[in-house]
Amino acid sequence: MGVLVVSRLIQAVFTLLGVSIALFFLSHASGNPVDAFVPIEASPEDRERLIHHLGFDKPVYVQYWRFITHAVRGDFGESLRNKQPNMSLVKARFWNSIKLASAALLWALCISLPLGTLAAVHRGRFWDRVAMTLALFGQSLPAFFTGILLIYIFAVVFNVLPVQGAGSWKHYILPTIALGWGVSAALTRLLRSSMLEVLDSEYIKLARAKGLRESIVVWKHALRNALIPLVTFIGFTWGVIMGGAIATEVVFGWPGMARLAYEAVVTRDTPLLQSVVLVWASIIIGANLVVDLLYGVIDPTIRA
Repeated sequence: MGVLVVSRLIQAVFTLLGVSIALFFLSHASGNPVDAFVPIEASPEDRERLIHHLGFDKPVYVQYWRFITHAVRGDFGESLRNKQPNMSLVKARFWNSIKLASAALLWALCISLPLGTLAAVHRGRFWDRVAMTLALFGQSLPAFFTGILLIYIFAVVFNVLPVQGAGSWKHYILPTIALGWGVSAALTRLLRSSMLEVLDSEYIKLARAKGLRESIVVWKHALRNALIPLVTFIGFTWGVIMGGAIATEVVFGWPGMARLAYEAVVTRDTPLLQSVVLVWASIIIGANLVVDLLYGVIDPTIRA
């Protein structure tokens, strides 16, 4: 198990390093970000002075080395637009994104676990058709369209739920549904296929031959083993939800990191964008690392 932990940690470090290199060079490929902040009436001398002050006149590899050496110490620079440390801006939005992603994943699990199980047990019948229809709509409709539809129904027509901000538990309902519906669809389909495979296995046939109640066979023996493939998917999905929540956070005015990244892109605030994406990458890599280690705990063959 120790070898597994060390190897996964080394892979995580090199993956994060590769992400930082790609992120830095791609963010500088769109041109000098100073052009978005220099007033039209500014002279060429003022522009060059600002570029020199920010260090953008140095070679890209020198800029990257300065960025990565400071980032290792927790210094991600200063936002060009807000004139504040980037990490203070990220920390202000971090927990909002964590809470929204966790709520969306919890909602997706509450929907997908019973639906996926019922669809597998009642294959080709009513519950299977219901689950697959909901999964089809969940994977077909983009999150921003679902969000706009929810806003129209629950805020415009019935006026029962708020649509902007994160002040109370009511603010979580609509963005959680919009963000988690697509995830619940994928989880439902994955659990259904996994359950079908488990239900056809020999030990399930043996459990039924012993006379165990069908509910015990399905919910205790079959579901427990069918959840193993979902562990990897859930850990990966949680990080993806955080990174893919841009449309949802913008539509609902949610003060999270995804909306902060959107604002950084619109204003060409390159240092802020680098900070947000690097924190995102760290979260996703960390989630995958935890999943790999949990997988080693669940499956002894991986530890071997």
